[in-house]
Amino acid sequence: MARHLTEILGEQLLSTTLDGVLPTQLPSPEELRRKILVKGKKLTLEEDLEYEEEEAEPELEESELALESQFETEPEPQEQNLQNKDKKKVVTCPLFCPSICCQIVAQAPISKPESLLLSRQKSKPILCPALSSLVIYLKSVSFRSFTHSKEHYHFYEISSFSETKAKRLIKEAGNEFVQHNTWQLSRVYPSGLRTDSSNYNPQELWNAGCQMVAMNMQTAGLEMDICDGHFRQNGGCGYVLKPDFLRDIQSSFHPEKPISPFKAQTLLIQVISGQQLPKVDKTKEGSIVDPLVKVQIFGVRLDTARQETNYVENNGFNPYWGQTLCFRVLVPELAMLRFVVMDYDWKSRNDFIGQYTLPWTCMQQGEPAPLAPGQYPSSGCLPNAVLLPLPGYRHIHLLSKDGISLRPASIFVYICIQEGLEGDES
Repeated sequence: MARHLTEILGEQLLSTTLDGVLPTQLPSPEELRRKILVKGKKLTLEEDLEYEEEEAEPELEESELALESQFETEPEPQEQNLQNKDKKKVVTCPLFCPSICCQIVAQAPISKPESLLLSRQKSKPILCPALSSLVIYLKSVSFRSFTHSKEHYHFYEISSFSETKAKRLIKEAGNEFVQHNTWQLSRVYPSGLRTDSSNYNPQELWNAGCQMVAMNMQTAGLEMDICDGHFRQNGGCGYVLKPDFLRDIQSSFHPEKPISPFKAQTLLIQVISGQQLPKVDKTKEGSIVDPLVKVQIFGVRLDTARQETNYVENNGFNPYWGQTLCFRVLVPELAMLRFVVMDYDWKSRNDFIGQYTLPWTCMQQGEPAPLAPGQYPSSGCLPNAVLLPLPGYRHIHLLSKDGISLRPASIFVYICIQEGLEGDES
């Protein structure tokens, strides 16, 4: 595998540090642009001999060392006890060592076969030196606790968490998890119980600053819509910069308990009309959709909400709703906005027509302008508001479940964001 990676990927494979010296921090995504990184474990060497004995013995070839180990006899019991009492020295192979260093493999002599059957100690996995030397900035380490990571781990190491463990850590120690992710990378993967390749909501892990949130990309649905929408701000690829409060090592942010200085914002969405919405059941010639629009907010737990319009009967060509929906968001930097068009069905669950998901921070708006009295929402969400952003009229082009464009199907909306409301800081 190491040979295939080296030969096929060529210069794109990162096989050494960028400047050839031991770094003090991770390189930026711009510096790693178009580079492929290998994540894995690094080799460790165990030596029972003291420095004096090593210097006294003549150097042997690697083949001679292997041959000698095969014929090495078992030490006497008394001698064995004395050796066990001696302090063992563990030498760790440097992370950025040259390839020749990783070619030295130490193998302990094998004792009686019966001891292999009765031993309860975990056998250490045998690692390929060539593959180990390709691990540069993503050395895999097991996670024990946040305190242990601070004391023993380094910035170039990465820990993996199951979705269950990651969510539990967010609830129990959310702020520590955020601070941990400011100096070390974290990877979260779906639970092994998801035998149907279903997905979890990645937003919960992004709220804690987790950098790598693995998804079952082959399964379309709400979770993949959120994932695709989040990276749509960067062309559907590469990196998305986290908010500053998720990059500050002294951050006091807690995903479950967001507090000031994060300012709340109020979002007004007037769902006006739709255009050329596709039929859900194309096999029936006379089938006409009864569309309604559902707007969902995903972010921290307190911001998660949804509202929907009434349905328009038998009109998929140019349905008109003219309804205003109001949302209040505590942490807009982490919020995702999802528009879903459904076909109302009074007999069973509503059928999916199309959707579009985008980050809150990507919504455009203009300068403040007064609203006419009739334009205030009936919910009374902004009773004291006098000035609101310039009306932002937008055509939202819908996507299918698989993320494929459904043009010319779209909905026509008016979006308005109000900031600095009295009593909005939490």
